[in-house]
Amino acid sequence: MTTPLVSHDDVVAVVTRWRDTHGASSSVLTRSFVDDVCGGRDLERWQDVRAEDVFVFVSPRPRMLLAVRSAIVLLPILLTWLALSQVIDPYATYVQNVDSSANFLWFWQSNPEGAFASHWRLSHVALVDAGLIAALVVLSVRISWHETAVLERDEREYDELIQVVNVYVAQYQAVQQVLPMREQPEPSLQHQSPPKLHQELAPQ
Repeated sequence: MTTPLVSHDDVVAVVTRWRDTHGASSSVLTRSFVDDVCGGRDLERWQDVRAEDVFVFVSPRPRMLLAVRSAIVLLPILLTWLALSQVIDPYATYVQNVDSSANFLWFWQSNPEGAFASHWRLSHVALVDAGLIAALVVLSVRISWHETAVLERDEREYDELIQVVNVYVAQYQAVQQVLPMREQPEPSLQHQSPPKLHQELAPQ
């Protein structure tokens, strides 16, 4: 007997792994196929179905990391404008009452006479902005690496899944075609009529 290229245990392992990884995005059709294959029942209804129609390629994205990155993108801008709102009024007062030629950036960094809270100084705000931008860069690299690694893994698993399921279904079709031929009864010799002799050769 020829050993099958794909055994039942092989296809069960592959489809189960795909179901466990992508179960949340699986359709009713996919779940029905996996249940039938794992249970070894009703396989005849799947013999004309392509694996590509049952399993749709899906690769999950790191939604939480993407949401955090989207929030961090705006934080440096928000912090800078908030700092400006705290410095502009004291600067206007300083220019009007003390030094009309005072440079705004000098005032923002020097904070003469403690005109505003020290944590709004230019160097402090710039340092925090730099930290946020650095975190944004690291997070973007992390997301890109994660998406690439997960995508490559899912593509390998999906290719293996499609190959295994298609071969398994083809094997099942071949078995189904052979079985009716084996079940046909062979003609019995007892019911066959003896051959008739030609009239000239028949005994007188």
